[in-house]
Amino acid sequence: MAIYHMSIKNISRAKGKTAIAAAAYRAGTILTDNETGITHNYVKKSEVAYTEIILPEHAPAEYANREILWNEVQKIETQDRARLAREWEVAIPNELDLDQAKTLIRNFAGSLVKEGMCVDLAIHWKDGNHHAHIMGTTRPIGKDGKWAAKERKGYKLDAEGKKIPVIDPKTGHQKIGARGRKIWQRETVQANDWNRREKVEEWRKRWADCCNVYLNREQQLDHRSYERQGITLLPTVHEGYTARKMESLGNVSDLCQLNRGIREYNEIDKLQIKINKQIKLLQEKIKGKETESEDYYTLMIQGCYLAKKILSRYGNQWAELYAQTEAAEKAKHAQRMVNMLAENIKDTEDKYKQEALTKRGFFAALIGSDGMTDEIKEKLEESTAWLRMRLKEEQNTLDFYTRNTNIDMYNKDWYSAYTSDDIERQMSFVDRIEKSAIGAQMQSDADYKKLVETYEKYAPIAERKERKERMEELARYNANYRNRSSRDNQYTID
Repeated sequence: MAIYHMSIKNISRAKGKTAIAAAAYRAGTILTDNETGITHNYVKKSEVAYTEIILPEHAPAEYANREILWNEVQKIETQDRARLAREWEVAIPNELDLDQAKTLIRNFAGSLVKEGMCVDLAIHWKDGNHHAHIMGTTRPIGKDGKWAAKERKGYKLDAEGKKIPVIDPKTGHQKIGARGRKIWQRETVQANDWNRREKVEEWRKRWADCCNVYLNREQQLDHRSYERQGITLLPTVHEGYTARKMESLGNVSDLCQLNRGIREYNEIDKLQIKINKQIKLLQEKIKGKETESEDYYTLMIQGCYLAKKILSRYGNQWAELYAQTEAAEKAKHAQRMVNMLAENIKDTEDKYKQEALTKRGFFAALIGSDGMTDEIKEKLEESTAWLRMRLKEEQNTLDFYTRNTNIDMYNKDWYSAYTSDDIERQMSFVDRIEKSAIGAQMQSDADYKKLVETYEKYAPIAERKERKERMEELARYNANYRNRSSRDNQYTID
């Protein structure tokens, strides 16, 4: 199940941090800090699955080098308590594979780049803990390609937008400076809104929106707390890698134990809410307030029963079919990428070999060599480094989908509909199965035929019921809107 997590924090000298050390750790690489002379080596971090630097349009091209970028940041930030970078630590939904996670993180990071930041992202692909670290500069890049100011001096204005004079306590009049100039109060104004509380809320919502593109309706994330959503459930606490590692070794973590207790409480709370709704429905029936006929409930119950039989009978087949189809398509795409990248590497190698023979052909022929000097080999290695990295990634993807499928994810999809007790949702999923290759097999199923007949009777009754409820809601709205003096008016127009 997807869980929302975003932690936004500053990396500052006041806390003894450096941008170079933070970037090296998150990217799992080697970076040298020009300010301290210290080399930070984190190449042994095996969980780093992907890194990338994304720059604004006017940023210098050399900032695509991680070491140059963050050394330049530390160079421009001269204060001993300066904020060097801002970090967004986000949890990637487990429902996403690595390729989807890359696209998701790039989309969110790209939105930060549009605000003027240089962004350095790293995806950590730990088992059961897929997350990303996104570091952004605290200064934007100006149109001239230089670092812009964090803040500027401006005149302090009153409520009417007029400048506020500096009053001389001796005379009670505005102070006059050199050459008879009037003196006005000044203040420091932030050059952008990145430090505002409202901006943090905007970033949090933006991340939830980016994730929800990839998630089903039942899995949608909300950046707000349960309290703000009006949900009575207790929120779980962030466990972290250390707590989960303890549990995997057979020990009991206090944080994990606390979350287990919270989940048990929430399940009881959900059950109580469901029971209360059923009691309320029964009370309305007893009082004669129900608006639906008995046929509506009878057909709904019968339809749910038949739909569950169909889902349990064909759900596994459908999941296996779709998982195999998806794996075959992704493996095919990965194979195309592997072939293309291998061809690009070979073309680059041929180009440098031809260049070597052009420069040293005569001498190479004398000694029976291909003419490749150490200098040319080094250039070749640099030119193909990115291609080889991408080739390795695509080869891993090909190997994965050659041996594995996402059948668990598709099984969860149909089983979620199976347990929902929602006839509309169950019928929607039955239609998906019927439109697949399994559809021909279903046509001769007696239970499927009964389900179709039952739903054809249920659908018009449900439509009339929904239309009646909407008309009643509109009537209540009109009545409340006309009576504007009512203090308990629940219907307003913005």
